[in-house]
Amino acid sequence: MPLARRSVRSLLAGCAVTLLLPGAVLAAVPVEQRLQGVLADFLDEHPDVSGIMVRLKSDELGLDWTGAAGVADRESGMPMRPDQPARLASTSKTYVAAAILRLAEQQKLGLDDPIDRHLSKSLNDLLRSDGYGTSEITVRHLLTHTGGIADHLVDAFIEAITADPMQDWSLDGIIAFMTRVTDPLGPPGVRYLYSDGGYILLGHILQQVGGTSIGTAVRELLRFEELGLEATWWEVMEAEPEGLAPRVGQYLFDANIRDWNPSFDLYGGGGLVATMPDVAKFYEALFAGRVFADGATLATMLTPIIPERGGPFSGAPGLGAYQYCHGIFASEHAGYTIFNHPGAWGTAGGHVPALDLSFGVSTSVVDMEGRTNKLLHRLIDVLVVE
Repeated sequence: MPLARRSVRSLLAGCAVTLLLPGAVLAAVPVEQRLQGVLADFLDEHPDVSGIMVRLKSDELGLDWTGAAGVADRESGMPMRPDQPARLASTSKTYVAAAILRLAEQQKLGLDDPIDRHLSKSLNDLLRSDGYGTSEITVRHLLTHTGGIADHLVDAFIEAITADPMQDWSLDGIIAFMTRVTDPLGPPGVRYLYSDGGYILLGHILQQVGGTSIGTAVRELLRFEELGLEATWWEVMEAEPEGLAPRVGQYLFDANIRDWNPSFDLYGGGGLVATMPDVAKFYEALFAGRVFADGATLATMLTPIIPERGGPFSGAPGLGAYQYCHGIFASEHAGYTIFNHPGAWGTAGGHVPALDLSFGVSTSVVDMEGRTNKLLHRLIDVLVVE
């Protein structure tokens, strides 16, 4: 059963008396204070997390909150501010997918087009030389991680970037690395396997079809200016907006990747830098119908690929509680469906339709255990009551 929903105002109005019974919830504590307490508790439980930034926005709940805890980076020890930019890593994939879907709306490509129709000859030849059937792999396969594309983020790649954090990688160079150290995972449409390589190919398609950089293509197709995304930009390909707070430190174990050459995660698998308020603003606009020209496009984006969630791949392996759609994950918590996309450096952005809740979250460290989502779940738990 989904939890009943109340507005924050009604929650506070209905909780005038603080219950002092053992185990009772201190519901009279203002919701903002309880949300801030979640951040403090999370830092206590995860001492490797240096700082947290959160933005939560819900008109239905009467909620408009930003919070921060910890420090902006371990080196300076300066307190974290909630408006500091961070590399989004794979949270960028939702923006890339939305840009591809916008090209489909403009009839500049079809989701079921074979990718060889939109690749450069050199990149197409490289993929075919490694056994990829680029005439059978479609744009939709890339969007849903079902194209049999290997993930280049194997141990050899991690070793390469940590050995030389300032190495300058090109898009073609990363795909060449992928074909050298991995093999195709199977024919397209057979199974799901998350692949940064597939989204780098989507970044390449954005460049090829749009005739411009990935950053410019995403900005123009998604109309950043109209959406008021003043603190979101594609690193290297666009200038950092003026007047922003300093970027936060983000950590791969003990190494701060803030000043590493971003080219290792720049070409579609990642690449965006943004503040958490801007991340929440983008997902709010996406679900409010202000990104796509046709409401059916959002429905396509949110269509899951796993059969138990209505997807087309009968008999394909699932992802447990998480299912992939087209550039965004669908999951459930406390009876609510959450659409979001996490990023490797501890970011997550998304929306909870039943709560009209848009969010951006950053925990500043490489997230291999889904801890950012766990933090999100705790924040949601503060906003709903039985």
